[in-house]
Amino acid sequence: MTPTPSRLLRHGSCNTCGQCCRVLALPHMETMPQDKDYYYFILPRSFPDEERMLSFRDNLQFAYSKDNSLIMIKAPKGGSQIRALGGLYPVAIIQSVCKYLEGNKCQLYGSPDRPQACDNWPTFPYELETIPHPEECGFSFTEPQAADYKTAALSYQPLAESEITRG
Repeated sequence: MTPTPSRLLRHGSCNTCGQCCRVLALPHMETMPQDKDYYYFILPRSFPDEERMLSFRDNLQFAYSKDNSLIMIKAPKGGSQIRALGGLYPVAIIQSVCKYLEGNKCQLYGSPDRPQACDNWPTFPYELETIPHPEECGFSFTEPQAADYKTAALSYQPLAESEITRG
């Protein structure tokens, strides 16, 4: 059971279905440039771990703004779709395989080289909507019950002074 930024609790573990390593969901706005073959995305470069994870994908192209604050991503439309995840915001679900996926197994699984973004997936329940067969994923989400709060309280460990970053 893992707490998530949503109020739901994530249960389960990776069962090496490989689905999350074959698709990529990027925020989509109608105002973003596109042509008949490609979507273009502009994202802030504020998440280096996610940027590294994007660089592992087989069919994406990158460029950076002159001040290096933005990353521009060019992704093929083939096999992609635009959907409103969780009925909230539109995303482009891009067919894009991670170069470290062999069969259904991540070659970086359990390694410090594996991006944290991969370890944390799915963070939100609606992320399961990005994969073709969410019922085959080892993760699920449920509403917290009273016992879950007690378990969380009992497992609480305060941060050590060395783990606290001060700004």
